[in-house]
Amino acid sequence: MQTASRLMAAMMMGGLLASQAVFAQPLLEVLVPAYFDPSSNPAGWNTLTTTAQKIPLSVIMNPASGPGSAQDASYVTAVQNIRLAGGHVLGYVATGYGTRPMADVINDINLYIAWYPVDGIFIDEMSSDANTSHYSYYQSIYNQIKTISYSYRVIGNPGTNTQEAYLMLPTADALVVFESTAKNYGKYVPGAWIFNYSRQYFGNLIYSMSDSSQISSYLNLALNRNAGLVYLTNDGGRNPWNTLPGYWDAEVNCIAQINQGSGC
Repeated sequence: MQTASRLMAAMMMGGLLASQAVFAQPLLEVLVPAYFDPSSNPAGWNTLTTTAQKIPLSVIMNPASGPGSAQDASYVTAVQNIRLAGGHVLGYVATGYGTRPMADVINDINLYIAWYPVDGIFIDEMSSDANTSHYSYYQSIYNQIKTISYSYRVIGNPGTNTQEAYLMLPTADALVVFESTAKNYGKYVPGAWIFNYSRQYFGNLIYSMSDSSQISSYLNLALNRNAGLVYLTNDGGRNPWNTLPGYWDAEVNCIAQINQGSGC
């Protein structure tokens, strides 16, 4: 009963969140899962640094499906460069859809913060069901991060439509509600509740999009689906995030034009 009452109170608070217009927000921010090492692909990270000077950019670093076993000097430099250019960097943490031991999750978070000048945490493998134990699990992670620094941004990735409570409790500052192929994006239908909020709270990550002439169509479709965090790539396979797309410059330019109001 107490859990239900707390959830109801949080949802009422969320109503206030939903009604707030955020006028200063750009239409689109690019959220890049940069799951490639800056020591083996320095050009990719240098490109991201340049991008940070052009459009709103958040980069997800992922040394070893988490922070790894030791600080990596190449990541320290890469993260610093992106932040100096105006971008932001989030550390990747897996959660096993609510099954990973909390102590292991918190340890990964603490290692990122100790080793790298990150701006927040990317919570992957996030559950999307209405299990109250999962609500509590992710809310505990969120609260731990915000206790360290309230300025840290927390992006959760269920990768699919999810429950409104995950945003309203909150368990994250933003949620990735689509992570799949361009083919699947064509038939994706966002949850109706998503349109009650500003698009800054939602992300769409789209891979296997090979036709560069469709960049504008997909970005505008993301806008229509109320997603303010976006990423398109022609990469695919088991890890579609291990390199930047071949059409990266065109994607960046299109996002810049949309944000300037000239359309793309």
